[in-house]
Amino acid sequence: MTLPNEIHGSEGDQFNAYTTQPKIRLGQSLVFDDGRRFRFCSVGASVAAIAGFLYQSEVPTLNSGLAVATHAAGVTSLTVTFGGAVTLNEYADGFIWSDSNAGATTGMYKIKSHPAGTAVAVTLWVPTNEAILAATTVSAIKSPYKSVIIHPSPPTAMLVGVAVRDLAVSTYGWFQTHGPCAVNNVTTSVNAAIGKLVMASANTNGAVEGMTAAGDDEIPVGQCIEDEATTEFLGVFLTLE
Repeated sequence: MTLPNEIHGSEGDQFNAYTTQPKIRLGQSLVFDDGRRFRFCSVGASVAAIAGFLYQSEVPTLNSGLAVATHAAGVTSLTVTFGGAVTLNEYADGFIWSDSNAGATTGMYKIKSHPAGTAVAVTLWVPTNEAILAATTVSAIKSPYKSVIIHPSPPTAMLVGVAVRDLAVSTYGWFQTHGPCAVNNVTTSVNAAIGKLVMASANTNGAVEGMTAAGDDEIPVGQCIEDEATTEFLGVFLTLE
């Protein structure tokens, strides 16, 4: 079954939650007619998600320079040796690519499935466009929308969005990435101000604060549209995408 890359929803759909994954891909977009946008994520197994807080990807496990068997062009299965044992479909909906510049197949490929183990057959959604030669090594990452966690202060991985409702551990739901959203506010470093940029807090997990001085390496989350006191929820026009 071919799924649309965007789901066009209506008010209330963003609050749907699931104990098992429905026929929605991790990272799939939910879009409203007013421009608000959400991404479908799974919640990590340790801590539940809390509405109004900012979340990030799970910190990636280093899986680069991995050995891969030689393959002709046009294959959909790669034999890859991971740095440690992986569980069944741990990297499904993630990505794999050549990280070497000699004898390398080009492009990044989405992972469809794989068995458990260390040396495993990684099934791709589409065939490779070039042969994989003996000098090639690969890197692999999980979907950035898999097992998301509240952002530590400061963040340690890609920001994925704001939880719009409470979600239990290991469940599925929508995290907002664009448009008006209520987000927890702190004023430890720089207080937010209407019309100014906000960023992920460097002091409070899951919160935002005013953007610091020019040259700061933090990523803007959006623009303040209504300021509030510290620890309250301010209005932010999210621009994560």
